Amino acid sequence: MPALASKLLPYVITEFTADHPGISVSLHTRSSHTVLRHLCSRQFDLGFAALDKDHPAVVRRALFSAPMLGVLPLGYDLE
Repeated sequence: MPALASKLLPYVITEFTADHPGISVSLHTRSSHTVLRHLCSRQFDLGFAALDKDHPAVVRRALFSAPMLGVLPLGYDLE
């Protein structure tokens, strides 16, 4: 989820910390698997990840859905 980490979250974090000056926020870009591992070990308090199934140590909630497109070279045959 690099676009989320590099574009949207820095803006959201800046706004949030301006409204809540006593709260410290760090942003780390990691793979979804690593985010899950850090959440399970309580190294992270919150994570954003592309997870396709539940895990017993975390609560997973969809925040939004986005249309996805496949991009292939011209003439590429999927069959």
